[in-house]
Amino acid sequence: MYITDTHCHTSASGHADGSPAEYALKAAAKGLKLIAITDHGPEMPETTTKGYFAGLKSLPRFIGGVEILPGAEVNIMDRDGRLDLPDAILRRLKVVIASLHPNCIEPGGEAENTRAVVAAMSNPHVNIIGHILDRNFPVDIETVVRAAARTGKVVEVNDSSLHPLNWRYCGEEAFLEMLRLCAEAGAQVVAASDAHTSGRVGDLSRAAEVIAKSGIPGELVLNDSVEKLKKALKIG
Repeated sequence: MYITDTHCHTSASGHADGSPAEYALKAAAKGLKLIAITDHGPEMPETTTKGYFAGLKSLPRFIGGVEILPGAEVNIMDRDGRLDLPDAILRRLKVVIASLHPNCIEPGGEAENTRAVVAAMSNPHVNIIGHILDRNFPVDIETVVRAAARTGKVVEVNDSSLHPLNWRYCGEEAFLEMLRLCAEAGAQVVAASDAHTSGRVGDLSRAAEVIAKSGIPGELVLNDSVEKLKKALKIG
């Protein structure tokens, strides 16, 4: 059973809806034990400010029996992996997802996109690489997975990206290949909803199905244990 969801956007993201408390209570009703609040970094149009992320330390640790981790989905801003939050703020967060978004960086060719993602992994505060399978940002997925394994970053299996109507959708086969490469390299993976409404927290059925179909060893999948997840993300 999957009991964690590490990618949730609240109303602070501008184009999402719901408070951390609403997310936690919905998560509790679905049997989850831990969620991360990971609103978009400040360079995403119409999102929140740097100060918001600095203030996340005031979030309650538990609501409705669900543990809440303060985090961010930061934007990779250039080919050198620069992020849109400074290290002084990132080090205060528990979950830092680094992702490519067309609002923040121009999609490039495969080599350019791959360089940007791999460079972002050099930041010690990043612990998850978000929705890397995006038809708008083609990458050399083998290079990315091997870099994740080498640097100890977790590869996200983004449930929203598996929906055929999602603008990032690139097909189940791409996810199966990514998971095959993760198993081969020993890269850990986490299923995440990328919820933009509280009602979607914990919606991981598509991700769980493709993970099961891939045959990746269970020890590399982090959703079934809070302790295993925290260890992989280096959360004390």
